[in-house]
Amino acid sequence: MMLKDMKRLPEAVELIEKASVMYVENGTSGTAGIALDRAGKLIEPVDLEKAVDLYQKAASVFE
Repeated sequence: MMLKDMKRLPEAVELIEKASVMYVENGTSGTAGIALDRAGKLIEPVDLEKAVDLYQKAASVFE
């Protein structure tokens, strides 16, 4: 991930969240959940609260 390498994690996570919305809109909820889970793992070392939020969003996609 280019933004990760550039130490721009919040921006990377924001873009992943936008992508997950598009995945859901296009009927690929599983991919949206996977993307949100990966975003959570990406941001977890820096912002645990945001990571938990992303994990919860990922779980809700699979419900």
